[in-house]
Amino acid sequence: MTNRIAVVAGVAAVLLLVRLDAQSTHLGALRPPQPPPHFSQTTWDSVYTTTQATRGESLYKVTCIKCHGPDLAGGDDGAPLAGTLFLGNWTGLPLNDLYEKMRTTMPSDSPKSVPPEQLIDILAHILAKNQFPAGVKLLTTDSMLLKDIKIQQNKPDTTRPPF
Repeated sequence: MTNRIAVVAGVAAVLLLVRLDAQSTHLGALRPPQPPPHFSQTTWDSVYTTTQATRGESLYKVTCIKCHGPDLAGGDDGAPLAGTLFLGNWTGLPLNDLYEKMRTTMPSDSPKSVPPEQLIDILAHILAKNQFPAGVKLLTTDSMLLKDIKIQQNKPDTTRPPF
């Protein structure tokens, strides 16, 4: 009899936990969507240097060209890294997302084998090939800073007031 009571109590406890979990999941679905992240810069704000892009071009030729092609248009083994399709896929996202994708999955035959300092130069080359302007400040591997830079396909209209 004691075993039967213990089993019933255990089943009741599990069912209660499952119900509470289902309710919290359901209630969570009713929460309003979170606002989009605020970025203080975009890829149009000269976030890399010409020197970085030049170094990145040399590194790209050694590390990336076999899959992504000489003009970054992609190929059988790699997606495009320049142009409308590429920018359409990444627009609105933080630059850190692209950097992390590169850092954790590239090159495809040897992920995580390129040092961060070289990856950031390759990223600067990708930005240059997408016609984003260079500046005087180095692009950094600091994820907090990269999260603050929004990839933006179209150049912002600076002639209109921001309101």
